[in-house]
Amino acid sequence: MSGRDDVLSSCKGLETPRRASAIKDYTKEAILQATAEVFSNRGEGASMAEIAEVSGVARATLYRYFPNRECLLDALMESALADLEKGICQSDLESVELGEAVARLTRVFFTLSSKYNYLVRSGVKKDRVKEFRLAVKPALEGFKSAQRRGLIRQDIPADICFNFYLGVTKSAFGMLFEGGGLLEDMVSQVTRFVLSALVTTEQGDL
Repeated sequence: MSGRDDVLSSCKGLETPRRASAIKDYTKEAILQATAEVFSNRGEGASMAEIAEVSGVARATLYRYFPNRECLLDALMESALADLEKGICQSDLESVELGEAVARLTRVFFTLSSKYNYLVRSGVKKDRVKEFRLAVKPALEGFKSAQRRGLIRQDIPADICFNFYLGVTKSAFGMLFEGGGLLEDMVSQVTRFVLSALVTTEQGDL
């Protein structure tokens, strides 16, 4: 029995419904954090046994939460999308000028891509595209707002401009992941490149 399982067992008699729920949430989060780490390091070679060991739970506990590898990866994708949407919203893009907004958004993508790099390299599955679009919708709306105000070029639809940005960011992360530079340097380079391609007027708020 692992250390975390020992703690959980010792608390069984003291659990209230709220405490039980908190312990369950904590254990699930620990498993998902370990899954992101193990898959980032091992890729397709990652095993459920390794994930259980890194998360600090017994294999039986892991399978109780996630019956198989597919369920675990689905939950990891849900966690990644939730973190992405939260990160974008917390960046407060509308409160800053365009260049800073692009830099903040890029920093969110890079930070989460580092955590979930296995999912980034695998790509978004077709059945998750709609959820991905919902998660990044606040950023897309920012591009549309910038275009309406004449801050980015208007001869190309805003959604295409945004997809261009996503492509540049993903490619740049691939270089970063392979050891091609420092995160803040890459954020700066992506921001400059995107602005040079999309900005046609004086920078303003996104």
